[in-house]
Amino acid sequence: MKLKYLGFGFLTVALLACNSKLQTDAHNEAGVYPDLKIAGAMKDVMWNGALEGIIKLDSIENKEGLYGIGPESFLTGEILINNGKAYLSKVLSD
Repeated sequence: MKLKYLGFGFLTVALLACNSKLQTDAHNEAGVYPDLKIAGAMKDVMWNGALEGIIKLDSIENKEGLYGIGPESFLTGEILINNGKAYLSKVLSD
């Protein structure tokens, strides 16, 4: 009987943790990360089909303190930006 209540408790906690509205609101509050700037969001690619590029890589070249990760235009590769240096990975064959 205790196992049944324990399972119900875990299920309740798991469902409450999945509330996307609370998570989204927490990240959008002013002052959480005031120096953080977002150029694009993966959710726009997945939910809205926004496949075009948002920024040009040469515009962020050699900017110290810049970090990022995301898809290349039209999902042809993955971009990693580490301290202002951009790295591009692609699959060349099936």
